[in-house]
Amino acid sequence: MAIVYLIKNRVTGQSYVGCTRTSLKARWKGHCIHRNASTPLHRAIREYGPAAFDLKVLFTGGIVQARAQEVKFIRDLKTHRSLGGYNGTWGGEKLYVFSAEVRAKMSKAHKGKVLSKRNIV
Repeated sequence: MAIVYLIKNRVTGQSYVGCTRTSLKARWKGHCIHRNASTPLHRAIREYGPAAFDLKVLFTGGIVQARAQEVKFIRDLKTHRSLGGYNGTWGGEKLYVFSAEVRAKMSKAHKGKVLSKRNIV
């Protein structure tokens, strides 16, 4: 299951469309934790603060459909940076579906590792 979401800056009206396999709350927390990154969205979070943004789920469904919907929403809502928004790409990438074998290998590689509080969402 995946969601496509909208982040809208209430001050400037600029928006960002993203896609995640986590909850919107967890993904927003990730954006806020990494606000020192140099992307347009993260610069805006630094400048205006997290409270200046509204969050909205646009689509919930399978990962393949979500990727397609992300591309559609970025285009339709004009959130690409070339159109005045925060998106740096036209969407549809970076949400990998790993096979059961690969997931098992990743799980085994991480067994016994201790996460810091910052890495736990």
